[in-house]
This record gives sequence, structure tokens and C-alpha cells, in this order.
Amino acid sequence: MKYRIKNTRLTVLILAYYQIIGGIIGLWVLVKILMNSQTINGALLLIILIALGLYYFSIKSGSLLIRQEYKRGLIYSMIHQSVQVIGIGFGGDKFLYYSGANIGLGPNFTDGIEFKFLLEFFSEFEMSLNLSEKSYFLYVNILAMFLLYVFWDLYKELILDEMKESTSPIEKTEIDEGFVI
Repeated sequence: MKYRIKNTRLTVLILAYYQIIGGIIGLWVLVKILMNSQTINGALLLIILIALGLYYFSIKSGSLLIRQEYKRGLIYSMIHQSVQVIGIGFGGDKFLYYSGANIGLGPNFTDGIEFKFLLEFFSEFEMSLNLSEKSYFLYVNILAMFLLYVFWDLYKELILDEMKESTSPIEKTEIDEGFVI
């Protein structure tokens, strides 16, 4: 059973535009933050470069799918969704990233045990290293997990099935016959 639109090309286009729009929104938010920043030190520059790279990767993944470079586009998209699956905060270190939307849930241990449900429709990147403000959480982005499944399903359909059709059946060899019981 497929959990997506039956028209494969339409599904690919919708997901490609989703990734491109999410990346553009993320870059726009990053530019707004940079315009309001007074000074940029080395650690902040590293965080900004990581955010730029991730949002550019989102745009690149979507553009490959639009250009019908399905193999690279789907692999890049699966990698990109994998980065968005887990958001974690442990002490003064924190990483939370999503491009596009986030439907997440998980425990927050910062002020006791609290279970949170996140529903956000805007790109976000939070990364901190060694802050004095401590936070403890572990969020799972269910939307990213679902999209990862959809991208894998598309990969199987567009790439693996095509590879199966293009290769000829392998003939039995003497070695294979030796393992028959």
C-alpha cells in the first residue's frame, strides 16, 4: 500500500517544490538574523555556514528532482530528511533543524518531564554550543520520517525497478548449485 499520490511524477514535483520553498524560507530567515546581528565570532560563523549549507542542500535536492535527475535527487532528499528526523538538546548544546514544516513530538526535560507536540510550518535552524542556558530534549520529526519513507518508495519505483528491468536474469552457476540442499 502506497501512502502517497498514485501519480509518481506529480509526487516528485510536489516534494521538489516543498524542498525548494523550505530552503528559500530558511535562507530568508537566516538573512534576517544576520541583518540583526551586531557581531559575528568564530563559533557563530561556523553555525551560520552549517545553516547555509543545509538550506542550500534542500534547494539542491529539490532542483535535481525538477531536472529529472532522479537518482541523485532522491538520494540527496533522503539524506536531507534524515538530518531533520532528530532534534536534540543536551545541556548547553542543541541541534534542531527542519526545512519546510515540522510535525514533531518528544520529551522535554528542561523544567521537569514534559511531553511536547510541535506543529510548525516555517523553516528553523537552532544550533548552540556550550551555552550557559541548559536545555534537555529529544524531538522526533514525524513529517521528516514520513517524507523519508516516501522518498525511499519513489527511489524503489524509479531507480531500483528500472535497474531490475534493464538487467538480465543471472544464470545458475556451478557454485550456486553446490549450495542447494
